Amino acid sequence: EAGASSSAPTKTSSSSSSLTQSPPRVVVRHLRESDLNEAVDMCVKEFGSYSDPDDDPFRRDSTVNGKNGSSGDDRLPGYVVSNRDDGGLTLGKILEPLWTAYENWAFSWVVRIGLYMRIVRSDEGFRGGSPHDHNVLCLVEKGEEKEEDEDVIAAIAELSLQPADPLRNAPPYVLPLSAKRAIGQKAGVGEPRAYVSNVLVRPDRRGRGYGRAVVAACEGLAQSWGCGDASLHVDADVDSGRAAQGLYRAMGYRGVVDEGGAGTSEGKKRPELKWMGPEMIQKGVYVVEGVPLLY
Repeated sequence: EAGASSSAPTKTSSSSSSLTQSPPRVVVRHLRESDLNEAVDMCVKEFGSYSDPDDDPFRRDSTVNGKNGSSGDDRLPGYVVSNRDDGGLTLGKILEPLWTAYENWAFSWVVRIGLYMRIVRSDEGFRGGSPHDHNVLCLVEKGEEKEEDEDVIAAIAELSLQPADPLRNAPPYVLPLSAKRAIGQKAGVGEPRAYVSNVLVRPDRRGRGYGRAVVAACEGLAQSWGCGDASLHVDADVDSGRAAQGLYRAMGYRGVVDEGGAGTSEGKKRPELKWMGPEMIQKGVYVVEGVPLLY
């Protein structure tokens, strides 16, 4: 358990004096089946497909009219079968919000099934029925009451055993440990090692050290497995990945420069990495499924 930063003092109804609100009590624990809805919602909001509401061809601002028919000052969102754009209503503009909703629905099921598989694998590992190689940890803000309905999942992260291959991300589904060993042998990287992934902090809970806490919990679990280190991938972009890169470097993570990687003479010749600039070359940049990532 760890305490979060103190919040601003708040006045209460006490007649004696104003009291300072204590920081929330937070606990890091394994994800449970009862957490699935909240965890899936976090993942879809962060990683799903969202279109700008202003791009909705049926949405417009409708004026609120008074009883006498005169126009009021307030504006409310309205939905009409007409298009605000001069380009006219097209089939693509009609289908875009529907397709976005479908993508999010389909993605939510992929996330739900993946998280459920990890919860089952973790439970089996605790019982000794299978290798204890998949765990999803969550940092939970405990409510004032003891009822679990008051708990809020503020951050999640996954620790698993994965092939130590910079060119490979952890798959969304759970693989048997034997399969991961076979992949590692084929790639020439040896036995699977501790790998941190899917680190996510709720937007309204960021800046409180929750990301550092949940990653540290993953590291502690990795140590209990006998692992001497842990690896991860992070966005290599100097802008969108700045916060995550800063967190991991502050925690002691360093880029892995492997033979043929971005930090070698061979890697410097890779045209797909030129947009990053020379300062990224020696930091362990790899292109994984078309996306530049630091390992």
